[in-house]
Amino acid sequence: MTRTVVVGGTGPTIGESVARRFASEGDRVALWARSESFTEEFAADLQSETPGDVIAQRVDVTEPDAVASAVEELHETFGSVDVYVHNTPVPNWSGPSDDDPEALRTTVETVEYGLGSSSTRCSRTYWTVGRR
Repeated sequence: MTRTVVVGGTGPTIGESVARRFASEGDRVALWARSESFTEEFAADLQSETPGDVIAQRVDVTEPDAVASAVEELHETFGSVDVYVHNTPVPNWSGPSDDDPEALRTTVETVEYGLGSSSTRCSRTYWTVGRR
């Protein structure tokens, strides 16, 4: 069964490997990132190197309208989302010993809120619009 997969936070490390694995299995893959500098070229490479269908979408997972628009476009292109992988980086935070409250706020917003917002929106198309 071909799946529709979103890799949130696609970059040149883990996100790249995850996306490549799904595309190599013939899945439809959406590459989400705040910047298109990596994802546009990577999408073209995957499209030519794997049996999967791949698109790059510029998405900041902390912006609900951007997530909603991307999911709507994705649903029109590939159908409902079957798998969401949240791989957003931890920006400007060096870990529990970091006492910068702004770095912690940004980290929580990107990682925690981004996961909740993106996974909720992706699953909504699966349950309310129906699988396609």
